[in-house]
Amino acid sequence: MSFHRIKDLFEELSALAPGARTERLLETDIGAETRAALRRLLDLDDAMAAHPEQVLPSRTDAVPEQIGPFTIDGLMAEGGMGRVYRAHRDVSGVRQMLAIKVVRRDRLDSATRARFQLERQVLAVLKHPHIAAMIDVGDTADGQPYLALEYIEGQHITTYAATKQLSLRARVQLFRDVASAVAYAHSNLIVHRDLKPSNVLVDANGTAKVIDFGIAKPLMSRFGESEVGETQTAQRFFSPHSAAPEQLQGGLVTPSCDVYGLGALLYELLCGKPIFDFTGMNGIGIEKAILNEEPRAPSARMGAEAASGYESDADLDAIALVCLRKRPEDRYSSVEKLIEDLDAWLAARPVLARRGGNWYRIQRFVARNRSVLAVAASVMVIVVLALGYSISERLHSLAQRARADQFSSVLINAIRAADPGRGNAKDMRVRDLFAVLAAQIHDDQNLAKGDRHDMLLRISEVFWRLGIADRAQAILDGLPVPDSRDASRYADHQFLRARVLQSQSKFTETAAVYDEIERVMGSRHVVDLKLGRARLAYADGKEQTIIPELQALAGLTLTRDQQNERQYTLGQSLQMLLRFDEAKVAYEAALADIEQNGDSPTIDALTLHKALLLLGTRMGDLALSEHHYQAIKTRNEKYFGEDSLAAASLLESRFLLEDMKGNNKEAAASQRKAVALYTRFLPADSPRLAMARFNLASAEYKTGDKAAGRQQYQEAVAIADAVWPDHDSNRFLFRIAYSAQLLSDGDLTAASDAVLPAIQNAAQHENLRQDEIYPLALAIRAGGEYARMRTPESKAAFERAFAVASEAAKWRETIEAITELRESLRRQGLVVPDLRPASS
Repeated sequence: MSFHRIKDLFEELSALAPGARTERLLETDIGAETRAALRRLLDLDDAMAAHPEQVLPSRTDAVPEQIGPFTIDGLMAEGGMGRVYRAHRDVSGVRQMLAIKVVRRDRLDSATRARFQLERQVLAVLKHPHIAAMIDVGDTADGQPYLALEYIEGQHITTYAATKQLSLRARVQLFRDVASAVAYAHSNLIVHRDLKPSNVLVDANGTAKVIDFGIAKPLMSRFGESEVGETQTAQRFFSPHSAAPEQLQGGLVTPSCDVYGLGALLYELLCGKPIFDFTGMNGIGIEKAILNEEPRAPSARMGAEAASGYESDADLDAIALVCLRKRPEDRYSSVEKLIEDLDAWLAARPVLARRGGNWYRIQRFVARNRSVLAVAASVMVIVVLALGYSISERLHSLAQRARADQFSSVLINAIRAADPGRGNAKDMRVRDLFAVLAAQIHDDQNLAKGDRHDMLLRISEVFWRLGIADRAQAILDGLPVPDSRDASRYADHQFLRARVLQSQSKFTETAAVYDEIERVMGSRHVVDLKLGRARLAYADGKEQTIIPELQALAGLTLTRDQQNERQYTLGQSLQMLLRFDEAKVAYEAALADIEQNGDSPTIDALTLHKALLLLGTRMGDLALSEHHYQAIKTRNEKYFGEDSLAAASLLESRFLLEDMKGNNKEAAASQRKAVALYTRFLPADSPRLAMARFNLASAEYKTGDKAAGRQQYQEAVAIADAVWPDHDSNRFLFRIAYSAQLLSDGDLTAASDAVLPAIQNAAQHENLRQDEIYPLALAIRAGGEYARMRTPESKAAFERAFAVASEAAKWRETIEAITELRESLRRQGLVVPDLRPASS
């Protein structure tokens, strides 16, 4: 059926009485889905017609003088279902003011009576300082049921906030009171379903009261003496400005409907406007907006005419927009969680709405632009992997406060620019796409300044997580540091900056950033600072010093993310100190939380499964490694294809497992495939590719292909020398491992020459001299000099170096290298003391 035919039919039906409308709908030759859609639109049209802000037709019924024991003072309001009177009664000389709600005579069918009875029973159990209390119930002389409620002489909450010119903080505190009332109702298994400004009154003392539980929905089949059913009347009496999408669609009523309604209320409190402007729209347009359109951030709606009088706040934007997400499962899981973020904002702490959902906007964008993105599907998989999120669990908002349509346009244009007409976007290099994307975001004049900053910060994070630190740093260098008064944005920027610097082994600069955060923010990020400094100490080879501080953090109040990162960093540090059982406990504690509650922003299940797989290889625990490999495999097969970075990572995990089993050919085959995928998707100088080549070198040697192994070592060392600074421990390790392999090949001279740059770097950097493998480097160099010079002095120097290296050895690989060095010299006929490594 054409759009025009549906439009004509809608207009015809909307003019009919309810009975005739139903009959005409049934007679019409249309499909069941179209008929149901028309019914929803007609219900929505009815709801708009009954909207309290509209002028209502006059009634002929006279205002009664008395209802029950109450004297009527006048008519307060009149709606589609009944009237509300202002009344009073005198009790022991004290006058009590009340509001009397009476159902209209012409609406007294069985369904309306049942609904009114249910409202009575709902209010009877709700005793809360921010919910209007029920005083009495009864029937009028002619049988009309009434409800006597606490009288609130006040204003709608938005009117009150504007009239009093409340500060941003005062508005949030007032809204928090409303949220606490709704949370209380939910704890009693009651959903309000119509949270709009006119249903929250604020009295002269500034106390907010939630009113009108007339369409409240108990979350049970029976409530008190009432069977809880759902009438057509109850289904369609809601306010379009605050109705959740599932309410329009006749979906399941859950507390999430009220989370949405609270979000709509907060939105209007923040900017003075409802989430959508329905001016001039018919029912079809309104439904389309509610179901499909993403609301702009409240701060973006604050024009000169807005009755706000305060600066915008990015955290509050994020809180409101999380409430207003289309799918219930994407909102706050409960009103209590919303209150936690409100309390965090009031205490100047980071809010989870900003930290928790970096991909919601992309999810909405993909849903609307599937055909455009089909050609670039592998690019999107790379993006998701780069940020460490699984698709179904972590697709939230890239720039929480940026408009989805703006980001859609920018992303599509970037894909086209990076692949102009060639049709091979699935082979597009990540660096090319995001370089273009960053440039377009930077130049887009339609983006607000804050939105541009947030988008570019996320692109920087993508580069950092992909190991392309130079690009991440370049973007950060081009961004001004946000004003510290925008606390959350400032912290996001600075903590990412520290991580990017650390990934480049710029440890001094990283420490300076943390010092700057502490100076500017004081104690507001004390836990994040401690965790950041712990990561820095670990990267700098000082894991021994950070374990007590990480353990001490357990006594503080931490967020889930902070606690999981604490456990992960503790596990890494304990593992480096060979305290494997303790490391396993730390990793598994974090994994247990994530499996129960979902991934946290910085630590996800995949990271922990990989850590435990690797730990199993160090412990010789094949069952542990196999278990976590299967978990990684299941996750990857569910979310990613075989042609992705995720597949490369899985292949590396398989390499570790096969290597542990002694299946050298299978291990090498897996690692070759991983390197091929990394080479395809990553820059030639990527640190991640360097590590993959380093592992492949070892695998090739174990298959007996020394030439291939040596080639991979040389390429890994070349990348390391190019991308990491002199003091980097990975660069140091690569050199010494390559030298040890040359020693194993019987080429002591080449081994001695290869290790010399590492020794020269260590002479300039204390952290390298403190590394356990530094004595091995000195011993290899001394052994090469002894073999070349064959003098008493070179022999004595070698013996000293060999003794120190033997004493320091802990790892199996180090012990094997020391033993090989001794045997290499003996094969050349040189006298070597019969020393054995202290560890075995």
